[in-house]
Amino acid sequence: NGSAMRVSSVAWLKDDMDAVRKYARMSAEITHNHPEGVKGAIVTAACASMVKFGGKGKQEIYDYVYRFYGDENKYKYPISMSLNDMRQIYKWDVSCQGSVPAAIRCVLEADSYEEFIRNVMSLPCDMDTLAAIGAEARRCGIKMSFHTPYFISLSSVEPEKRAKSVGYITDSAAASALLGAEVMVVHCGSCASVPRDTAMGYSAETLLAAAEQLGKLGLGVKLGIETMGKENQLGTLEEVVTLCGLSPMFVPVVDFGHLNARTLGGIKTADDYMRIFDTIASRLGSEYIDTLHCHFSRIEYTAKGEKRHLTFADTEFGPDPLPLMSVIARLGISPTIICESAGTQSADSLTMKNAYEKAKNG
Repeated sequence: NGSAMRVSSVAWLKDDMDAVRKYARMSAEITHNHPEGVKGAIVTAACASMVKFGGKGKQEIYDYVYRFYGDENKYKYPISMSLNDMRQIYKWDVSCQGSVPAAIRCVLEADSYEEFIRNVMSLPCDMDTLAAIGAEARRCGIKMSFHTPYFISLSSVEPEKRAKSVGYITDSAAASALLGAEVMVVHCGSCASVPRDTAMGYSAETLLAAAEQLGKLGLGVKLGIETMGKENQLGTLEEVVTLCGLSPMFVPVVDFGHLNARTLGGIKTADDYMRIFDTIASRLGSEYIDTLHCHFSRIEYTAKGEKRHLTFADTEFGPDPLPLMSVIARLGISPTIICESAGTQSADSLTMKNAYEKAKNG
């Protein structure tokens, strides 16, 4: 599939579809002169061109790809196969016919780049790429983080789904190890269809099963249990701390925007932030806050909790990052904070960094 992996630049250099197909073919024939290798390159470049220059939507892309990868009798992973079905049978496949339709399906079932990456990681895929990324990150002194797929359902009422979630966590842990990630973030589940205590029981059972499996495989990555932003989700601070107390393999992941949203604006002052750190330290130990894994963004919310992520410039909704920076400086701790602002992650991360340095040195 190397012909398809490297071909996307053709779609950026040529704005005519005939030219895109021509040069995609030429680029493939040099090293991958096989009908499937050539086809994979052409289809990939054409799809990129359809989006960049043609403004085509997912249905039009699907219809185009179906002409080449729609034969279920010929292809093991046709474009018509959903990711849910593909996950049941997919094996790592380096051929174009075994990877191009799967990759495009990951695009079709995603609404953002982040979701696309999660879709890719839900399939057994190219682990040497992950290892290369992890090695370079370590060389540059960059800490890596891994978020498990959204479709994991720790508190599902269906035992089969909970069992599959253990498998997804195991696969994610292997990828996390290659990346050099110390924490692998997971959502603890929904309580929309069952009583909250029942959902917590299912979530705890699934997490412990996952921890046991990771232990058997010698995968030492920590399972980071995230606080969540909607009232019909598990993930209050109390629930996360309770789950983390079940195993030393579990650590809390505090999303301050989520907590603020589900408490309808409950985080306003430095004291509010301090109470969060105090709760974790008193229940789990001070070492848990020393290197706490965190997410931060301003989040718009409704009466039911989280609605959408905002930027730091959108000040109608909180929480305010400045009191948090002062608390971190005062406590002398070194948390990892991943900025999840809506499109302004770099600028807003720098705002937090500068505020922290000012608080620390002031």
